[in-house]
Amino acid sequence: MRFRHVAFCTLAVLLLTMIACGNPQEEARIKLGQMNVPFNEETFIERAKEGDILAVKLFLAAGMKPGVANKKGEIPLVVAARFKRPEVVQALLANGADVNAKDKMLGATPLIFAALNGDEDLVKLFLDKGADLKAKEDRNGMNALITATLKGKTGTVKLLLEKGADIASKDKDGRTVLMWAAHHGQLDTVKFLVDKGADLKARDDKDGMTVLLSAVSTGKTEVVKLLLVKGLDANDKDKKGTTALMWAVRSGQPELVKVLLEKGADVNAKNKEGVNALSVAKTTKKLAMQEILLKAGATPGEEAKPKGGEAPKPPAKPQPPPKKDRV
Repeated sequence: MRFRHVAFCTLAVLLLTMIACGNPQEEARIKLGQMNVPFNEETFIERAKEGDILAVKLFLAAGMKPGVANKKGEIPLVVAARFKRPEVVQALLANGADVNAKDKMLGATPLIFAALNGDEDLVKLFLDKGADLKAKEDRNGMNALITATLKGKTGTVKLLLEKGADIASKDKDGRTVLMWAAHHGQLDTVKFLVDKGADLKARDDKDGMTVLLSAVSTGKTEVVKLLLVKGLDANDKDKKGTTALMWAVRSGQPELVKVLLEKGADVNAKNKEGVNALSVAKTTKKLAMQEILLKAGATPGEEAKPKGGEAPKPPAKPQPPPKKDRV
């Protein structure tokens, strides 16, 4: 009986092979089966994410559409760009993948992720295939140029500008490319953008934050020094009248507070609620800050409210790859 069973299985395989002969799709599916790879969207996208080019090509040959989505809303071309899988990207594009397609999980295009990673080769490839430079991810309204600044990918920023990206690009809250570079302390990128004529005096639509305040609020001292050298005002304020000095106190960087004071920041300037920098220092219990301010002539202001000096949270950016895949 065992011999008959083996013979039957062998015959079945032979019959399937004969049926598949001359049918590339069937042949590809049989090969996937021999590799114990299920023929479904979830596995296809997982193999694209892992960079398994053989499996990806077999899936495509077997009739899998290059733009399918998994249960999370991920699509192959986006995950291939996100996880830096150039061979997979090329195979998908060669089989008709839409270069401007967005996934439903993050709402971002392949170009946006390539820019986030600073992958200039993929950026060039996507642009050559017609990628839209103006496309924005759905959550925060960031385009490729903005995401390239988040990690200070100056080479990618330069490439995108050369290809026609708008240096005045803004996210949905009106934050500019330069604001984001300053916010993340990307000194080289800030220098490059300033040299290219980025607007130093722009304000966002939501809070009235400026380039200088964006850097101060996150304690990016070196960027602040550069911006002050470029002529920005150490007494800059947002819509609520919160000064750069107040933001500096909140950031917890004593050197930054000193830099602003040396550049003429008014130690007793108040916001619309009558709160000054010393008020913020007392409320946040930053003793070192209080000492610096008192030596500079600070006088008490109104007591800061719990959120009186809190920096507005930046919009969430498209999620980067896991640590093992990061640049």
